[in-house]
Amino acid sequence: MDQFYIVKASLFGSVLFYRSQKVTGQKVPYRVGPRRPGDPAVLVASAEKAMAELGWRPRYTELEDIITTAWQWHRRKPLGFNG
Repeated sequence: MDQFYIVKASLFGSVLFYRSQKVTGQKVPYRVGPRRPGDPAVLVASAEKAMAELGWRPRYTELEDIITTAWQWHRRKPLGFNG
């Protein structure tokens, strides 16, 4: 396969941390620091290509739903796929 599909939401980091804390009820430690050498100034990704070419549709589109389902999975499987 010579096509790549990067499926990612683009959010400012603090929004992700705030929503994660809201959904999980847990404090999410994070630290904002300077960009590291080699880090791009901006990252942009879209699921549009996968949707158009593969007919793929995300099951969840709202950030809080995505975090909620990930948190529920993590609580059921704290050791990941092997747990």
